[in-house]
Amino acid sequence: MLKKLLLSIIILFFSNLIFINNINAQGLKNGFDSGPLEKITAESNINKNTTLDGMIAKIIQLFLSFLGVIFLVLTIYGGYLWMTARGNESQVETAKKIITSSVIGLIIIIGAYVITTFVLNNLIKDYIK
Repeated sequence: MLKKLLLSIIILFFSNLIFINNINAQGLKNGFDSGPLEKITAESNINKNTTLDGMIAKIIQLFLSFLGVIFLVLTIYGGYLWMTARGNESQVETAKKIITSSVIGLIIIIGAYVITTFVLNNLIKDYIK
């Protein structure tokens, strides 16, 4: 039962990533063409990361975000197992292992994000110079 629920949540998550497009309210685009938002957009690099390094950075960021979602699901699943153990020591140990592994995975994910951000920022600076 729980496996079917987790599988349906994962399928729903991926289908939302694949099929949902950006939805813009009609008529609001003209409101953003002038004023302070135009200045902020011009100063920042919003929608200007069409280079290869920008696309790679976005892909890595999306992948690491997905891994963060997996961490959250595993932590909730481990907590659910622990709360429903009802004194069963083997189920408590399994839950502890799942939660410990997911926390270690989160530390690895954060480390990978930091390293990737550092490397890409330095490569971009070196490549531009």
